[in-house]
Amino acid sequence: MAVTDAQDVLRDVNPAYEKLTGYRKHEVIGMPIMFNHSGAEDEDTVRRMRDRLAANGVWEGQFWLRNRAGEAFSEKVLRRIFVDPGSGERGILTVSLDLGGSEEEKRLMLWQAHHDTLTKLPNRNLFQERFTRVVMNLKSDGHGVVLAIDLDNFKIINDSQGAAKGDQLLTQVAFRIATAAAKNDTVARLAGDHFAVLI
Repeated sequence: MAVTDAQDVLRDVNPAYEKLTGYRKHEVIGMPIMFNHSGAEDEDTVRRMRDRLAANGVWEGQFWLRNRAGEAFSEKVLRRIFVDPGSGERGILTVSLDLGGSEEEKRLMLWQAHHDTLTKLPNRNLFQERFTRVVMNLKSDGHGVVLAIDLDNFKIINDSQGAAKGDQLLTQVAFRIATAAAKNDTVARLAGDHFAVLI
């Protein structure tokens, strides 16, 4: 369990939080609650969570975090806005459950968090992680290339032939790009009919 203020800054955590994350209470007080977010969910997902919480006063979902050792883990989260009866200040109560599971289940969930379900290619999150890594190493390597690919008039095919045909086309395009790419390249589906290759 964790308690944050209206700006989502940690104000209190319980022993279960310390055990789950490996962080001690005094280390995290004053930190943003998402300080140990794994990056599996993109910024839009986090923004939508906060928008729904603000609009409805409650939000429930799943997030990937990293513990003190850097290991990713998944947790089911229930967040609820509350008002302190003494001060009248608003805060957010966060209750979470470690989804745990076997090592195989954890590997599967981590894979699903980083790959597109339709094409099985890396998704935007994994692409951004690898892109950031390449940029950080540019001083030693000296160069990097990103190819951006999208399909012209894909919406026409989707509208006239149906979503199933559109999915077939996207899968075939993904296969052809991946086949043409080098072994160490990252081919990703960023969204819709948008693909990218990190060379």
